[in-house]
Amino acid sequence: MKVNYVKTVGFRKFEKEFETELFDTTVITGKNKSGKSNILYAIVNTLLGTNLSGDEKSSLINKNSDSSYGE
Repeated sequence: MKVNYVKTVGFRKFEKEFETELFDTTVITGKNKSGKSNILYAIVNTLLGTNLSGDEKSSLINKNSDSSYGE
């Protein structure tokens, strides 16, 4: 399986809509706590319906959002 695109709304650090295309080689860089790992969490949550640590789904919702969505 190949993931080409990630879109989230209200997911962890991304309160508003976040979307990006992924390519054969994708490099994700940024400062600490800028949301780099959240892209992986969004992919896992969308495919499996849970996160990597097995916590409840509600912990994935941004604290300022009522709900979370990923595709």
